[in-house]
Amino acid sequence: MRNINELMGQIDEAAKKIFSAYAVKLLDEPLSNVVEAVWGIPIDKSHRTSTQRQIEATIRPMLRKIQDALEADELAGAKNCAIDYLIKRLAISEILFMTQCYKLNLLSNEPMI
Repeated sequence: MRNINELMGQIDEAAKKIFSAYAVKLLDEPLSNVVEAVWGIPIDKSHRTSTQRQIEATIRPMLRKIQDALEADELAGAKNCAIDYLIKRLAISEILFMTQCYKLNLLSNEPMI
């Protein structure tokens, strides 16, 4: 099994890559769109946005790589699902945190009228 710091670094890099590529688009979309994109499952019956599809395409290989590094094949089904859940929750949290910080920074830098 790989060093946990290495795996956390991979999650951080994926979140930063997604945020860097889609920060402006994420400001215009509901925060729930990030959740849908990372999980790859729409919450309601609407079609996923192109941003969601692109985020999912970015995050999927990272998830597979981390699961492989954790030797997920040797884990029982429930443990594998738990690890998947934790990785996705962390990625979602990081992307949403960066988006909110970016939004607050933009708002605080706006000139007062």
